This record gives sequence, structure tokens and C-alpha cells, in this order.
Amino acid sequence: MLENKESFKKPEVIPLPTEDATVVSKKSKELPYFLILNEQKKKFFQAYDEQRRNDRIERIKAIQAKRDSKIIVYYSISILDFDDAKMLAEILQSVGKQKKLDLFLLSPGGYVDPAFKMAKLCRDFSEESFSVIIPFYAKSAATLLCLGADELVMGHPSEIGPIDPRIRVKDNYGREVDVSATAIKDALKVIEELSGGSPEKSLKYMPLIEKINLDTLGEYERALKASQQYAKTLLETGKLLTDKAKAEEIASNLATGYYSHGYAISADEAKDKLGFNIKFVEDKDEWKPIWQLYNLYNAFVDDSKTETHMIPTIFEAEEFRISKPQLLKK
Repeated sequence: MLENKESFKKPEVIPLPTEDATVVSKKSKELPYFLILNEQKKKFFQAYDEQRRNDRIERIKAIQAKRDSKIIVYYSISILDFDDAKMLAEILQSVGKQKKLDLFLLSPGGYVDPAFKMAKLCRDFSEESFSVIIPFYAKSAATLLCLGADELVMGHPSEIGPIDPRIRVKDNYGREVDVSATAIKDALKVIEELSGGSPEKSLKYMPLIEKINLDTLGEYERALKASQQYAKTLLETGKLLTDKAKAEEIASNLATGYYSHGYAISADEAKDKLGFNIKFVEDKDEWKPIWQLYNLYNAFVDDSKTETHMIPTIFEAEEFRISKPQLLKK
């Protein structure tokens, strides 16, 4: 006989295992406070970096809108070299040809070969015009780069300089130092003048003459001729020089016509004495985003400095930012 169904007990509900209490307690533990502070600091600087990037892009867009152009920024307080030329080539290939290309430029200069290459690259990737905006300075090899432009945009603080090349020689302690190529020729001229053509007097300066070896003299001649040749080629190619017939004369003047390698060539001198096509920005509102953008990059370099490294070189546009770090010598 079957038992009554109601007599069967309902299966006992067994609760699922709960999370181990030790695990819960471990998860509820706080991080060490110094790690919390580091995370806060990291987030703060990320937000700060993003805000500064937005500030720079805002100024870049304002200048682009005013000039109806595409701006590529090359800001560097370090030596212009082939790494910079390579980076610029990659950037220009990425953004493609532009109707009007503006290079926002700050540089103390460096080597003439990559500077010439950078000028040619900018010309190749501009369909109608290539201009250089100089907020503060573009000296030496950076001035050579400028010679490939159709126009220089300058204000009261702006300056370019002589293009006499720098070469490496050894000092009295065997250390390699960069010196102006014209300085070597000037030293020989001084010795010649002091000796007055007298063999007896010349003997007194033999120890000085012996320090200038033939390799150095050869390097000087090659560097000087290369600088003049590059300058002449660029001036004949672009529209910067209003009178193309003077290309060789102006190239020679920039290479050998100034006593100081750091001589400041202002917008007025560049226009009136050298015959360059200068767009002088007098209007304060028009100059304001250019000057502020310069200050933002100056702050970027300062903020990047630590005890071991810094970022002296930045390429930037709306689409990207490329930084070139550098280790600091102890």
C-alpha cells in the first residue's frame, strides 16, 4: 500500500557557500597610504598634462583659423639633427600634403644637412605655400631651415641668425666642443695680422698654429661651403627672397658676414637688409595665441625636467604629440 504523498519531507534547502571571511577581510583592507598618494599624484599630473595639451591645441586651432593653414610644431632647445628630420618626415607623410603649411619653429640650430632636408620636406608637402612662424628664435641651422619658406611670420620678440656652421674640435684638454667654423678662419687672420708677414714674428705664434690641424681646416672649408650652397639652393627655390638674383650674395652674407654666431636678425633687418618676405604681426590679438603657444611649450619643457632626464624636443599638431626625451649628464 502506497504511503500518503503528504508524508514525504520536502528536500532540505542547502545554502550556497558564502565568501570566505578571511578573503572579505583581505579585500576590505586599505592600500598603504603612500601608494594612495602616488595614485592621486599620477591622476593629478595626467589631468594637468591633458589640460595643457588642450590649451596648446586651442592656440594651434586659433592660429590655423586666422591663417587658413595647417600647423606643425617643431619646438626644441636641443641640437637639430637627423632624428628630427626623420620625425618630421614621418609626421608629414602621416598628415599628407597641405594646401598651406605652417611650421611653428623654435630651435637654437644644429647640423646643416638635416636642416636642409627638413626645409625640402616641408616644401614637398605644401601645395601653395610653406611658411615658418617664429615666436622667439630660430638660429643657425634653424635659420637655414627658414630659408626654404615662402614667408616668415615674425613679431617683436622674433629673431633669426647667421648660418655659419658649427664644427667639432678638441680643446686643450682633449674634450670635443662645438665652435663656429668662421672662428677658426678668424683666428688665422689674427695671427697673420700680428705677425705682419715677418717670419721671425710668425715663429712666436707657431704653438697656436700647430693646434689647428689640417683635418680641422678641411672640415671648416667643407662646412662653410655646404652651408652657403644649401642657403643659395633654398633661396632660389622658395619665395622668401624677393630678388632671386641676390640668392648667392645673401647666402654668403648669412654664412660669413656677421661677427657673432648669435647675432640677432630682427624682422626689420630680415626684410629691409636681406630682402626677405616677412609677415610682421603687429596686432596684439593676432600675436597673442602665437606668444601663448610659445610659453606653453616653454612650460612643457620646464615641467619635464627631473634629476635624470628631460624632454627638450616636441613635435605636435592637432592629431598627435611626439616627445623626444634626453638623459641629463651627471
